[in-house]
Amino acid sequence: MTENNRLYLGKNDYDNALLPNSIWVDISDQMISRRSELSMKYVKVAGTFHLGHVGHSSIFVVGIGEISDCSIMSDPDHPFSEKLKGLVHHELSTN
Repeated sequence: MTENNRLYLGKNDYDNALLPNSIWVDISDQMISRRSELSMKYVKVAGTFHLGHVGHSSIFVVGIGEISDCSIMSDPDHPFSEKLKGLVHHELSTN
């Protein structure tokens, strides 16, 4: 989630402001209260997908609204794969 309420496919897309690789998100109150926790993480968002033209200038919008859930999938600073490696190492050392 970013200050401009867009989800990007990845950090490189965000760093380079690749808007075609992002979608607009109508952030929920829950997401606002968890903004610092969710920011710059890989997240799973459940809501209603919107596709179409809006506004007087007929801007084409792709986005998610009516958010019912947003949860962290992974943290780029501590990828989920690190946790998996730790589990495999622990299991191998106990056998």
